[in-house]
Amino acid sequence: MTTDRPTRTLWARLKAHYGEGLPPLADFRGVFKHVRWLMYVVRTMPLGFRRLWKLQPIVALVPSLFCIFLLRAGFEYIPVAMAFLAGAFLFILLRIYRLNGGEDGRDSTAARLSDFAVQYALGGVLVFILPFYLESATFFSWNIAFNVYLLALTVVANWDALYLALVVRRPLWRTVFHGSIFFATLNFIFPVLLGMRNVWSILISAGLSGLLVLAFAHPERWLWRRPKNMALVLFGVAAVAAALWFGRALIPPAPLKLVYGTACDGVEQRKPALPFERMTEGERSRATFFSAIFAPMGLKEGVVHVWRHDGEPVSEVDLGSLTGGREEGFRTWSRHTLREGPGRYTVEVWTAGGQLVGRGSFDVTPKAE
Repeated sequence: MTTDRPTRTLWARLKAHYGEGLPPLADFRGVFKHVRWLMYVVRTMPLGFRRLWKLQPIVALVPSLFCIFLLRAGFEYIPVAMAFLAGAFLFILLRIYRLNGGEDGRDSTAARLSDFAVQYALGGVLVFILPFYLESATFFSWNIAFNVYLLALTVVANWDALYLALVVRRPLWRTVFHGSIFFATLNFIFPVLLGMRNVWSILISAGLSGLLVLAFAHPERWLWRRPKNMALVLFGVAAVAAALWFGRALIPPAPLKLVYGTACDGVEQRKPALPFERMTEGERSRATFFSAIFAPMGLKEGVVHVWRHDGEPVSEVDLGSLTGGREEGFRTWSRHTLREGPGRYTVEVWTAGGQLVGRGSFDVTPKAE
């Protein structure tokens, strides 16, 4: 007579799945048995450890999504915590590269453990900041391309085979990879933590990321042997900064986000009155566009409304500087006389530095004969 095997709990199944091949801690003795156990796991790479490592993107994504939820709930000081967390990841990354700058001893257990820590920090930083750049992007605009690029970097950082083939074994790609992560992280931290305008954040982040790559990720001695080498490197950093400046419209203005935008008849008590999406020619002589922009506390940024008719710019209104920290977003509006006639009117919300925050539109249909 056979008996059914007892149903294992979910915890027991997870433990068996992710613990496969891991040696018992009891096999290691002494005060530093936990360290010796970890060194053995890193050196032998058992199946359970490799499975557990694949969960790293989820572990990094959870706190980011939680912070976004708290931001939307009105917790004004969460941006500071986010910036410190992202900064901590970056600090760990830089310290590891500083201590591990040479190529000697790459097959040692310590070097391998260091490589794991570096890859975890890279993936953690990317997964943490990516949702905020996605929140700031405007779909069907050019700045979504930057998010596609960050997403590609995130896949590479969290896919061991790609990371090994594209980053570890290719010095040039490694430089671009690390420099991009440094830039995206610093460009997120500066506006949140220091209240820096996004346009200055782009320039400073570009310069610092180039120098950080040289000083920490690639501290090769040849850079310091000849002044010509350093001049070429500094010229390269300046060229990248210039490219980012002229291409700043491709970068989402994280952490800014257009919370709400609509055309309306006017504004009453700082709220849109009679919002609409379509009107008949002659129904109104002018329209108002109301926008609410989320920004963390302490951030000040210039805002501009650009009115377009069938894609052609017809008006540009400077609305001054927004001040962050309001749960409902910084509310501002502009008006335009509808002298262009029927067609689609689009209002783009830009920072004073030239980054697209969002847009809204409404249609004017011809008057019936």
